[in-house]
Amino acid sequence: MQLDDWRTSPPRPRPDEPLAEEPTLLRLLGVLRRRLRLILSLTLLGTLLAAWVGLTLTPSYTAETLVLLKPRAPEVLDLERTTASQPMDATTVETEIRVIRSHVLLDQVADHLALSADPEFGPQASGGLVASAWLFLSGYLPWIDGSGLAQAALAQPGSEAERPQSSDRALIETVDRLGERLAVRAEGRSYVIGISLTSEDPAKAALIANTIAERYVANQVEDRRLAFARASVWLDERLQALGNELQRSEQAVQSYRIENGLADASKIDILDQRRAAVDSDLALAQTELAGRTARLAFIDSLRDQGKPLDTLPEVLGSMVILELRKQEAELVRREADLATTLGPRHPQMQTVRAEQARLQGKIAGEIDRIVDNVRNEAQQLASKVGVLSTQLDALQTRNSASEEAEVELKALEREAAANRQIYEAFLQRFKEMREQQDLVAASAQVISGASAPERPSTPSAKLFVVMGFVASATFGGLLSLLLERLQRGVRGESDVMNLVQLPSLALVPRVASSPWSAKPYEYPLTKPLAVYTEAIRSVLVGIRSSTADTQAKVLLVTSALPGEGKSTLALSLAVYAARSNHRVLLIDLDIRHPRLSRELNALAGPGVIDCLAGDCAIDDAIQPCPRYGFDYLSGSRRTTDPMSHLIGPGLPRLLEQLRDRYDHIIIDTAPTLAVIDAQLLAAKVDKVLFVVKWNAIEPGAVRNAIGLLRRAGADIPGVVLSQVNLKKHARYGYCDVAQYYHRNRHYYVE
Repeated sequence: MQLDDWRTSPPRPRPDEPLAEEPTLLRLLGVLRRRLRLILSLTLLGTLLAAWVGLTLTPSYTAETLVLLKPRAPEVLDLERTTASQPMDATTVETEIRVIRSHVLLDQVADHLALSADPEFGPQASGGLVASAWLFLSGYLPWIDGSGLAQAALAQPGSEAERPQSSDRALIETVDRLGERLAVRAEGRSYVIGISLTSEDPAKAALIANTIAERYVANQVEDRRLAFARASVWLDERLQALGNELQRSEQAVQSYRIENGLADASKIDILDQRRAAVDSDLALAQTELAGRTARLAFIDSLRDQGKPLDTLPEVLGSMVILELRKQEAELVRREADLATTLGPRHPQMQTVRAEQARLQGKIAGEIDRIVDNVRNEAQQLASKVGVLSTQLDALQTRNSASEEAEVELKALEREAAANRQIYEAFLQRFKEMREQQDLVAASAQVISGASAPERPSTPSAKLFVVMGFVASATFGGLLSLLLERLQRGVRGESDVMNLVQLPSLALVPRVASSPWSAKPYEYPLTKPLAVYTEAIRSVLVGIRSSTADTQAKVLLVTSALPGEGKSTLALSLAVYAARSNHRVLLIDLDIRHPRLSRELNALAGPGVIDCLAGDCAIDDAIQPCPRYGFDYLSGSRRTTDPMSHLIGPGLPRLLEQLRDRYDHIIIDTAPTLAVIDAQLLAAKVDKVLFVVKWNAIEPGAVRNAIGLLRRAGADIPGVVLSQVNLKKHARYGYCDVAQYYHRNRHYYVE
């Protein structure tokens, strides 16, 4: 393929064209496929380790007993307020679980069964790493087996503060081992607690589980008896104190009665009755006196006004006045009869008139008597009111003193009554307590005793193999994902496009080099149909198709960091272009580390710096390379500031002079992030080819280097991924040309 035919090659994707995202599941499968060797190694190792554990693990048996917590203890007498059980809730059940696992209870069980001398639980027991690991897993992984122990969530062992202060170190170690093999759990949301014990001997496991349950119930009974005993002692002492207090208060009441004359309560009642009667009589007398006084005042006013008193009720109601009025009426009638026949001077008429005068005198005297009688009654009432007032004052004085004494007496009586009530209540409770002591029952009951299990609770070796296989395979997969996440290299065309919005011109494969094999840059000569040669051809095609300018002759090759293969790529491009019958000049401007001179075994002589400094002509500095068919121009002499000769207009004039003599000028320069050489040269060339080592360079370094070149005015047609491991790259599933190199290897001749 000739260079002139490159312009007819298919166009490369534009930077603004979005790349199709690979499905997440496919990316995940690609990661697992790439790390398959690691996953298989870890799976094999984990499976073998699990098999060894399963074969060396001593079979263990788990026995379980069930204990029912009673919400309230059944008592014959009503004594719950003194020693009643607490209402059950989740907190109470958890508390009882802690009690069962306490070192106090386990110490009693270990001492009762003499477990310190047992070879499995005693200090001489070896335990073993495998057994300890299985006990741990069986408690915290409920799905390991369904025998009971594995389904129990082990409660935490007692803290050091709960550990009994025992000098017997052997017993302490025994209790610790017993706690490790004990599992206590609540059965769902019920009041049933399961107690499981794991041992190498099934009969021993059942015995210890039953003993723990029985000791727990017995301790509850003993604790309640002690509570009854303490309550009885306290009640007895309290009754004595209350009896003394009651006796003192009753004596105080009696002494106060005697001192204040209140021994007979009936006298106090009579005094109150008399005071009430006098008070009533006084009120009645005062009312009558007020009436009489008002009547006398009315009568006196009538007399002062000269008005008759005939209309007074007392007068109108007097029988004497009525009789006299009848007689007066009879005389008036007789006078009227005589007046018809006799004259006024007739003796009979005078006698009648005298009789009338006499009757009127009697009537007036009777009225005066009635008025005097009213006045006398008023005076009597006034005297009565005075006497009653005096009596009432005397009674009130006596009653006030009695009332004060009565108030104090009532206070003393109330205190005595309260003391008597408290004493009687405590006395009744004390009698109930004495009757209850023989009827004490525990608030827990063993409802299902443990029996010797027939099958071991530890799983078989097959289950260990399955568990080890699953666990190690899962761990290998997760580790692979983690390693893939931590590996941040650039691997494919989509990575390049997403990172710097530039196309990937080619993926140059890694070529294994050895003293007896061809160098990578020699492949265009020795292996023109190899994959490496095809990748170099793709680079040149990509550069040509990136621009319509056919005069883009000067190409600068650089990278972000050293060791990415830029010098090898520049040399390979020069060899391939020269093989295509083009005039090629390869310039080594990596002045600090001129690798091209070492690869080409160039003779020491003047170079670019010497030409720019005016020390020699350009024709004297250019060296032919007949083996590869191109010319070579070294950087030449070392100087403290080599870039001072490249910044000025000398280099552009030199390149312009060389354009007429060569079809392609390829310049190898220093890495962009290492020194500033590439940035200074970027604007002086037609194209800048950026090289990235496959799966080795941080994306941030690539992004920063491209940014520096762009700010320097570089025209970057694309990125070349070098040293690609084709076998590994195919596992990433980028669906690019490099992925199919291995599948289509019959197209290439290596």
